[in-house]
Amino acid sequence: MQRSSLYRSPQKGMSLIEILIVLGIIAGFTAFVMGGITDNAKRNMRSTSSFLIRTVKYSYTQAALTNTYYRIAFSLSAEPQTMRIEMSTEPFYIVRDDDEAEALRLENEERLSEEELAETSSGAQGAGSFQELESDLFDLKELPDDIKIASIQTREQAEAIEEGDTYLYFFPKGYTQFAVIHLSDIDETAFMTLVVNPLTGVVEVYSEYIEFDKLIEGQEEE
Repeated sequence: MQRSSLYRSPQKGMSLIEILIVLGIIAGFTAFVMGGITDNAKRNMRSTSSFLIRTVKYSYTQAALTNTYYRIAFSLSAEPQTMRIEMSTEPFYIVRDDDEAEALRLENEERLSEEELAETSSGAQGAGSFQELESDLFDLKELPDDIKIASIQTREQAEAIEEGDTYLYFFPKGYTQFAVIHLSDIDETAFMTLVVNPLTGVVEVYSEYIEFDKLIEGQEEE
């Protein structure tokens, strides 16, 4: 009587179950690695938001106590992005982007400044320029490589700023700009929204992306 053979040929490919097991292992390993990256980005995002909150509160308090104008300077196109504190003792004010009268004033001011500089041999700038704050605590701050400021917008800006240089100003009488800062990971898959209260300098933090228009409407209703 002929016996049936239980021998499997070595030429036969992997079974469906074996393929699924391998795919499951690969997927699990990928999830583990990606989870680690996400957790690291979240930690860096939290630490960056904490630094921003401290910097805003410090600038707000110092401007009020010392009768000095402060600003946080953001370089959004730098790699990595940077932010630093600057100060000035000269009067300074800000206006909305769509203020036509202010645009004309600035144009005239720029023309007069160019004429004044042409008359001087040194070509020195005026006394009202901001200077970087000399402090080990608030020296030039670089953001982590996996975190970025996706956008910044204040009440006076017509659109959110996503690249280049922009500023958040603080005034001697205890006032700053209403501002919305969006932090994200480098791929913009996770966001935090920071909202600066103009009257108190307090920063509210949300663990999601919230539109500027929605936040400004809520602030105006208060």
